[in-house]
Amino acid sequence: MDDEPVSVVTSPEVALETRGFVLLRWLRTFGQAFAPRQTAGGFARSTRLGAPIAFLLTSWLPLAFARGIIPFTHTLRFGDRFGIEHIGEVDRDAIVFDILRAGGLSLLVQTAVLVAMLASYASLNRAYGHVPEGAADESQDAVRRFAVRALLYRAFWLPLGGSFGLAMPILWAVSSEALQSGLLQVLLVLVATAPVMMLFVGLRHAARQACGVGPLVSFAVVAVPFVLGFVVEQILVGDQLGGLLQPWLPELLPAPETVG
Repeated sequence: MDDEPVSVVTSPEVALETRGFVLLRWLRTFGQAFAPRQTAGGFARSTRLGAPIAFLLTSWLPLAFARGIIPFTHTLRFGDRFGIEHIGEVDRDAIVFDILRAGGLSLLVQTAVLVAMLASYASLNRAYGHVPEGAADESQDAVRRFAVRALLYRAFWLPLGGSFGLAMPILWAVSSEALQSGLLQVLLVLVATAPVMMLFVGLRHAARQACGVGPLVSFAVVAVPFVLGFVVEQILVGDQLGGLLQPWLPELLPAPETVG
């Protein structure tokens, strides 16, 4: 595949920053994430952060909250063809509070991961990149802002990846017998890794086209933030839910008591 940067001028603007019905522009912004090479230059066509932050709050934030509901709840067990079982004797208020707590913990973890990635990605692009031709601002400091815009617009991929992302609803939907299927295991791996790869590819093209980073260095510029994000998540959640947040996380595979 040709790796030469696409011109910033020929790249389309970020859809959310164009004119038209806001919902359609919002949906088109999602669609642009599936064409990372063709649209990455658009991040350098503006230095504004208002629209990227608005998109972050309406895409990444609800997904980051929802990511923790299934794995982090103490009062509910999800599984076996969309089944939901109560764990212990709990009332409705306790369940609502538990769901809010689980989502809040997930949001805390995802925020820490995003901040770590954002700081490192912006700094590395500023250090190793240059302002591309046709960019909205010709100052070197603008490269950092272009990188921030790119990650804010693509951050919604983060909570969708990994074992607690899109793989969780699939595990909830299938029967316990189907869990032994080799085909299902392959599907789960693909579903867990696809969003991560989409984010990696999107950020690399953004580093190349919007931030002027070289072809080989661009891999490191993206890989380092991913490693930092992984380290932060491991510190907070840890392997087998054994990180700093362990006192507020449920035991894996608790023995539930189904109540009527």
